[in-house]
Amino acid sequence: MELGIYEVIWLFLTYSMIGWIVEVAYHTILFKEIVNRGYLNGPVCPIYGFGVVFATALLAPFYDNLVVLFLLGMLLCTIIELIGGWALDKMFHMRWWDYSNNRFNIGGYVCLLYSLMWGVGVTVVLKLVNPVIFKCIDALPFKVGVVIMVILCAIYMVDVVASTYKTIGMSKSIRELEAIAAKLHSLGDNISNAVGGTVLESEKLAEETREKLSAATTEAKEKFDAATTEAREKFAEAKDRISAVAYGGVRKAGQMGEESKLIWDDVTQETKDHIIELINQVRSTHVYKAFPAIRTSERMTRLREMFAPVMGRMDSLNPVKRIMDSAKTKEPDEKAHKDDMSTKE
Repeated sequence: MELGIYEVIWLFLTYSMIGWIVEVAYHTILFKEIVNRGYLNGPVCPIYGFGVVFATALLAPFYDNLVVLFLLGMLLCTIIELIGGWALDKMFHMRWWDYSNNRFNIGGYVCLLYSLMWGVGVTVVLKLVNPVIFKCIDALPFKVGVVIMVILCAIYMVDVVASTYKTIGMSKSIRELEAIAAKLHSLGDNISNAVGGTVLESEKLAEETREKLSAATTEAKEKFDAATTEAREKFAEAKDRISAVAYGGVRKAGQMGEESKLIWDDVTQETKDHIIELINQVRSTHVYKAFPAIRTSERMTRLREMFAPVMGRMDSLNPVKRIMDSAKTKEPDEKAHKDDMSTKE
């Protein structure tokens, strides 16, 4: 049958729907999950329509040679899948399908196994299915066919616009989530650096003070034993002042950590509803449900890890918690040190 615009459009519409049926059935068998596969909301997968139209138009001279037909069909569909996967990845910065775990893949966009399946599919379609489709097209009254075709194309175009708008919205939501995550991460780093720096300085001061105190105690031990009660009290008072200076920084760090935690909690509380709203927007999009590779992509995995504390346990401030715990443990150590000195006295 000679290919004109009428036949090309009907081939595209027909195989887009057949491809969608194949995709839904395959996904259901493989993942035990029924989802509306494809980029669009309607029961169509455009990539199948484009593939068959190009194969029908370009491979007609090779219909009688099954080997050449298989090889060229495999090559043609692989190129279409490669370009489509690469373009979607560059536009939305996510893999819609990923063959990275399959052997002999190219960038994860295509692999040998599916290319062989494409070759078999093209051969079967061109040799067995196309003749039936062409008979159906020929049997349909031309005017009726044009009316139906125009209606379907109009629905198709509306679906393309709506689906593209929704997908762009998903991409914007993901970018906004990444921006929020970056701000929260930056805040956490600033808090940790500030508190951590205070603790390091305090620990250094405490260590130097302990060394000086030990040296002074050893040097003055004989004099101290012979000193009057009044001298002992003055020495003890001086020691307490030194200890207060040494551990004051740690207490300050603990207080700073507590204040920082309150600030962090306030920020996450203010943004939590917005974060949940954005995440739900992403999850509700058709393409997110239709393509498992998007859900398990590195970008989405990174976002889930970033927002795990916000969405669940508020344990983002583990560094501050450790610092506060450290400050608490130093207080008993200080008390034990005082008791030990009192015993020696």
